[in-house]
Amino acid sequence: MWERWSPPRAAGAEAPAASPGKSPEKSYVDSFTIVTTDANERLKPLHHRMPVILAAEHYARWLDPDAVPDELTPLLRPAPDDLLQFVPIDRRANNVRNDDAELLRRQEPAAT
Repeated sequence: MWERWSPPRAAGAEAPAASPGKSPEKSYVDSFTIVTTDANERLKPLHHRMPVILAAEHYARWLDPDAVPDELTPLLRPAPDDLLQFVPIDRRANNVRNDDAELLRRQEPAAT
């Protein structure tokens, strides 16, 4: 889920700094959230929760502005165990200061 919004300004306050190439009057904040649920059996050894992954056949129902929230709750469940696979990647991915393509390169398991 995501939203783009303009932060409110206090009376007499200056406009917030704009992104490069945009005027301060058009300053927006893009925010998002990841809805999580309990981890499926495959991912439990890695973490106790996982993102909710909606099946394609549920997209329209989820995005329906007239949907009743209580009727959507059953969609917030773990993904099937065979939907995802995981591979080892660089441990540097655990630090948000690292941001390069090498983070996604498959790592060979260390010899034991």
